Amino acid sequence: MLLLKSVRSQLDNYHLKSGIFHFYRGEFSQALGYLTKAVQSSEKDRETDHRLSLYYLTQTHISAGEEFEEKRKPEAAIQEYRNALRIQADYPDLHFRVAKLHADNGNQQEAIHELRMARDLHPDYMEARRALGFLYLQSGRNQEALAEFEEVHRLLKKSLSRTFRRGKVCLQEGKPRQAEGYLREAFQSQPQSFEQYFRAGIRDLKGERYQEAVDSFRGAISFNPSYADVFNYLGVALAESGDPEAALPEFRQALERNPDFFLARWNYGILLGETGRELDAARELGILLEREPTNPVFRQQLAAIGDRDRSAAENTGRLGERTHA
Repeated sequence: MLLLKSVRSQLDNYHLKSGIFHFYRGEFSQALGYLTKAVQSSEKDRETDHRLSLYYLTQTHISAGEEFEEKRKPEAAIQEYRNALRIQADYPDLHFRVAKLHADNGNQQEAIHELRMARDLHPDYMEARRALGFLYLQSGRNQEALAEFEEVHRLLKKSLSRTFRRGKVCLQEGKPRQAEGYLREAFQSQPQSFEQYFRAGIRDLKGERYQEAVDSFRGAISFNPSYADVFNYLGVALAESGDPEAALPEFRQALERNPDFFLARWNYGILLGETGRELDAARELGILLEREPTNPVFRQQLAAIGDRDRSAAENTGRLGERTHA
């Protein structure tokens, strides 16, 4: 989900690979056990494995929380989301999920606190601001509610304008099918929320329904265009659906929003190599290797690019010899 299949296949940490395997199978208890060991075993000497282990551990807690939500066990779901927040405290969507569960159980003050956390972490989080506005209204805090709704109104206009511009550009470039998708999104569809689009995209990606995932992540971006994670997910979905050329700019978008997003850079570097852009791939993987000079996986990937470059040069030379002959 987070990494391209071609990247995941090169991981060499047994506990990490086993944890990811069980995560995709929905076997969360087993995944938590392996990923916890992966975190412990990688903490001192393998920064990439450590960060990746923490990420998948977070995602496992989130998926377990979603499962508890579906079973109508809100307290267990809240606990899993809080477990995830202990690993990744700056995750606005998790605060939003906890807030929603508190609100559904009538715990308004706890819900307001979590929504404010989500909003403060990500000021353009339209859905969090909208929910916060209604809770302020119900609590008699009318001026605070009005401030939130004013901001929601501004964000809605911004989202509509951006989506329309994309459709217009597609039409000008002779891409009517892509244009239709953007224009329907802008003027015909009734979008639900960032959360619903994002969750649907994750489910589709895990289920290898890649085109559906692409559509969902694009919907999520229409609500929240500055969340680097969603662009990385969209890039993965596009690449796995067989459209690597369309995936490359999405990984660039993720890196523009978060230049330190090493997993997006890893995806980007590998995909550049797979699409024949060897120099660009070497540049991106070189950045990763500068940060982790002892990482054997990055070294192997750079070496593989060098081997492909030499092979291509030799083939070109032989072709030239045959031409002159």
